[in-house]
Amino acid sequence: MSGHRTRPARLVAVCSRVALAGLGLGSSLPGSARADSTANVDGAQGGGAENGARVYLAPGSALRSQRFWWPSIVFERASTHLTGRRSIDETRLGVAVAYRTAHLSPHLRALLSPPLGAYQNFAGMAGAGLRVHFELGGVPLSYGVGVSIEARLRDSLWLAYATPLELGLPLYRGDSAEHYLFIGARHSMAGSLINSYLLDPNGYNNEQSLEELAVLREEHPWQVYVSFVFGRRVE
Repeated sequence: MSGHRTRPARLVAVCSRVALAGLGLGSSLPGSARADSTANVDGAQGGGAENGARVYLAPGSALRSQRFWWPSIVFERASTHLTGRRSIDETRLGVAVAYRTAHLSPHLRALLSPPLGAYQNFAGMAGAGLRVHFELGGVPLSYGVGVSIEARLRDSLWLAYATPLELGLPLYRGDSAEHYLFIGARHSMAGSLINSYLLDPNGYNNEQSLEELAVLREEHPWQVYVSFVFGRRVE
């Protein structure tokens, strides 16, 4: 009888231990699951913060594309004639296009001045150049050089210029637009009369045109200009 009683008692004890072990395992599982889920949530939140930071920085300078096209509208004022009717020769409006990289910016531009009532009074300029972009004291700047050719039908002459110095300062830099102010100096290195009866009713080698050419080539070969350039980023 004692043997028969001992076996059920042992069986009950084993079942009790298994039940208690199961309860202990069950109670530990939610805790670990909660810990794992908390870790996953924290990790997801951390990843989200990192992703949010990346998204936030994407429009900024850290992740901004360093290569883009820069089509722009140019308004330029030069210094040969500051006032009066002839100042129209030095006030021009046109377009330009540049290809910007991290540090270089080759560009082309074409500018026109009003003809003042007749096509013979037309003046225009076309040019090409290269700018180097850098920072000085945390301020983005540019230094440029270039060449250009100008036709002044009003004076029946053309001039070629070299630009050894041009400094640029940004007026506005955004995600989709960049506007600059450029101040430069150019020197006339060649020029001649445009001898054509279509352009000069007075004939060839007009004396007034020869005098103007001498002034622009010898007496005042340097020309200081200011350009306002309003452009967009096209990536």
